[in-house]
Amino acid sequence: MKKKSISQSALARRSLSEGGFFKLRVLVGVLLCFGAITLVLFAFGKASAQPKPPAQNPQPLIRAQYRGVMPIVKFDISPPLRSMKPLAAKECTRSENEEEGPIPLGPVGPVVHDTTVQRVLGKIGIPGPIISFDGNTNLCGCSPPDPNGAVGPNHVVTMANLHFQIFDKTGTSLFGPAANNALWSGFGGPCETENSGDPVVLYDQLADRWLLSQFTSAGPNYFECVALSHERSDWRLLPLGHLHRN
Repeated sequence: MKKKSISQSALARRSLSEGGFFKLRVLVGVLLCFGAITLVLFAFGKASAQPKPPAQNPQPLIRAQYRGVMPIVKFDISPPLRSMKPLAAKECTRSENEEEGPIPLGPVGPVVHDTTVQRVLGKIGIPGPIISFDGNTNLCGCSPPDPNGAVGPNHVVTMANLHFQIFDKTGTSLFGPAANNALWSGFGGPCETENSGDPVVLYDQLADRWLLSQFTSAGPNYFECVALSHERSDWRLLPLGHLHRN
């Protein structure tokens, strides 16, 4: 019995010493890992702190400049447009020279085949229009004509450089064609006397209002002339009623 107890105690001491050695190895491994991570972070921080050599061709730094909001120079409410006399615009002999020289008829460079362009019609075609009619033409002969337009619940308003026209949904003309500056008749200043074109017409479906505008170009001061429909309560008269002008 005594011999057996001695051997058991020896085994217990051996297992304890082996367990302690294993824990020591784990501790040493963890410390080595932390040391390696510390060295890597230190080397990375030192490298990033070094100044970078200046670029050979530095890009210029461009910053936007806020010009602020310009105050309205003048404001009034016009007579109803339906009672105003349409003005005939003078023939335009100027062009914006967006293309210097003759416009080439063919491509001016290599033509690259675009593989993403759809070349086969889909199975479901777009339905045809309920009604189709022409808007006002480029009566002034200006180049480019800058045509644009907007559609409301009951009206279609088109503008082409120096003229605008109001139609109902059947294509019947209700006003015009008239010079754009007819919108500012009696307003005074360049908005009334100048008809420089580049008009914009928009219909705001949330506010149920029309916006028509063009700019002045004679200088030395330049203005943006804006006409906003006023009679929101009477949908039949929206584009033909009073206008907030500025």
